[in-house]
Amino acid sequence: MDEKFDTADKKVLVDIVKLAQKRGLKGELGEWKEFLNSHDKKFGAGVSDPSKRSHEILAAFLKTFSNEDDLKFFDNILRHHSNQYLLDQLKDNSHDSPYQSLVQLTLQHPLYPLDYSFPSIDEGWIILNLRKKKIMKSTEMFAVDCEMVLCEDGTEALVKVCVVDHNLEVKLNELVKPEKEIVDYRTEITGVSSQDLEAVTCSLSDIQVFCSSIVVILYY
Repeated sequence: MDEKFDTADKKVLVDIVKLAQKRGLKGELGEWKEFLNSHDKKFGAGVSDPSKRSHEILAAFLKTFSNEDDLKFFDNILRHHSNQYLLDQLKDNSHDSPYQSLVQLTLQHPLYPLDYSFPSIDEGWIILNLRKKKIMKSTEMFAVDCEMVLCEDGTEALVKVCVVDHNLEVKLNELVKPEKEIVDYRTEITGVSSQDLEAVTCSLSDIQVFCSSIVVILYY
């Protein structure tokens, strides 16, 4: 991870440090302000805004972490920024085919960042490393439709998923067994009842494995 911190853009390191502060994460020299007090004898925590600090100090702070969960969290943020950079490139250079032009129009829609910029660094998300050559040239597109049920803790869970390609060929049509207790199947919307799930063994992780090979989602 040390090399990743050394080569990452300063803006990325600033975001990671701010998120570490928000979560109260502590490295070997404590949390951010404690680190500054011990690492920088001149200014200490008097200049605690990460954006006002040098790349070297930001990286030095992140290198004090050794907890596996913390490092995984940081790595997810780095991947998120890397993927966002590739998507920005795709948005700027996506006139090679009608498919990529459509992706550009989607990314430029004013409601796109509001409705689809989910917190992908949160628990439960799978972040893949996008391959530049593949994502810039691919013409594969898929539409994904998900049916959700209400669980006892107030969250929603996937209960059915259907994936079709741009030729309307069905690639996946599966019922999914949620891990949590279901309190509302929303049968009038999902078309799924408790009896439908009795013999179902497919899990969310099984669906994630399948969808991890999808290059571009056209509609969700």
